[in-house]
Amino acid sequence: MGLMDRLMSPARRASVLAIAVVAGLVGAIILWLVYEQPWAAVMLAVFTALFGAALKGLFEIAVEARQLRAALSDSLRQFDDFSTRQHDLNGAILDRVRELESVGRRQQGFNDAALDRVRELESVGRRQQGFNDAILSRVRKLEQTDTRGPAPGTPAPPGSERRVGLAASMITAALTAYEQSAFFVPDSERIEETAPMDAGDPEPLLSVVATCYNQERFVADGLESIRAQSYTNWECIVVDDASTDDSVAVIEAAIAGDDRFRLLRQPENRGVVTARNTGIEHASGEFITFHDGDDLLMKYSFADRVETLRSAGDPDVAGVYCGLRIADEGVLLEELPVAEAWTPRTPFVDFVVAEGECPFGAIQPMFRIDVIRALGGFSTTATHAEDWEFWLRMMRRGFVFLPSQLLSIAYRQTAASTTQTGAAGHVDISNDLIESAHSAVAFEDDDLLASYPFPEPLAHYQQVVTRARRAIQYATTALVRSDIDAFDTILGTLEAGSVPLLRRHVAFRSKITDGMRRAAGLDPADLGQLESEHERLISAVTASVELATR
Repeated sequence: MGLMDRLMSPARRASVLAIAVVAGLVGAIILWLVYEQPWAAVMLAVFTALFGAALKGLFEIAVEARQLRAALSDSLRQFDDFSTRQHDLNGAILDRVRELESVGRRQQGFNDAALDRVRELESVGRRQQGFNDAILSRVRKLEQTDTRGPAPGTPAPPGSERRVGLAASMITAALTAYEQSAFFVPDSERIEETAPMDAGDPEPLLSVVATCYNQERFVADGLESIRAQSYTNWECIVVDDASTDDSVAVIEAAIAGDDRFRLLRQPENRGVVTARNTGIEHASGEFITFHDGDDLLMKYSFADRVETLRSAGDPDVAGVYCGLRIADEGVLLEELPVAEAWTPRTPFVDFVVAEGECPFGAIQPMFRIDVIRALGGFSTTATHAEDWEFWLRMMRRGFVFLPSQLLSIAYRQTAASTTQTGAAGHVDISNDLIESAHSAVAFEDDDLLASYPFPEPLAHYQQVVTRARRAIQYATTALVRSDIDAFDTILGTLEAGSVPLLRRHVAFRSKITDGMRRAAGLDPADLGQLESEHERLISAVTASVELATR
């Protein structure tokens, strides 16, 4: 143990201090008593006290320094341990990075392989599309043959002759039994198709109601798209709903020199419903359509819809509708094609097909103006979805809409659109309209009804159609098997008065053919050899179903 270590113990420090103090005091006493030097004795005593205090302070500093050195030594040992662990961790991280780099290279190889596979699938997809087109073409050809079997000269499948012979005998016997039963419908009692409406003038006058409220940016282009129509026998009533911008000045400049345009100005802003109803009041055309100030028509929009409506041939058809494209608000009229091809979702829209939904927008349809006026135009109580409410009201009364041939409208999606700014209110109204479709209604005026109105909830008519499809198929099966009682029972399940509904929504020929094949065990290819019996059966079942549902 070194001198400093020995001095650091408390006992030794106390001993050193005591010796120093005692030595100083002894020296002071000697100076005082022996040499009679009091001042020297005092000085020595003072020096001794100061020396003792200084020595004590040095001891304390040395102790603290030792403690600090020990703490520092511990910290250095901990840091060394931490450095060792950090070095190990860095090594592990480096190993992991190398592993990830290896995985990344494998993943890159996998991605390259996946990309190659995607390219192969795209190639297959293009071939599949061609195959699908060929199938679709074939299906259309088969639909045109009306399921009557293969073309003449096609070899008959094995066993066909025997099946056809048995089926012909079954159907002949069944029809003989049918004609002798109480369910036979002679030609004189068969229901005739509804007489078509008069096509009228080959170029009827079309009234266009164009509404505008603060559309100074877009209204001139919209009116120009009307002026540029290939169909020219039209009038346009422009109704400005008290715009506060320069819309009126823009409209006046846009229609100058063309007397087919008329500008009406509402004294105060009353909303699009009132603006459209004002236009209806001033219209003098046979047909009518509506146009919003910010939307654009393609060149053949009027011609396509007028021709479809003029040739509809059904008094229950209230209007037709074209396809619509959503466009950015910056779309330009000169960028639009004259029209675009489109495929409607259904061949017609009525209350059952629409299922309570809005089938098209306000600017897509074109109507017979007599139906519009008979129903009083748009509801002035509607704040949103006023067009949807009107279409639903028409369809509920039994009126039908047909799709035209073309997509011919560009609907500008602007920030000021009501569907953008009033979404919450729109949903509230939508919920009410959907709920109304699933509720019963009472019609106030029977003179405003088409041939088959819909006073009951939507689900009722959906069930009528679904039940009828199956009933017609199985009634045919019963008849082919000469089970007249079952035939009678099944016909009795059909709803009376539903003839117009079933004619639109049930493919009679398809269901009767299915029932005939099921009863006689026929292949599709066998039908071509039973054309006479097939047609007689279709005629008999159709007549009986229509008589049962008058």
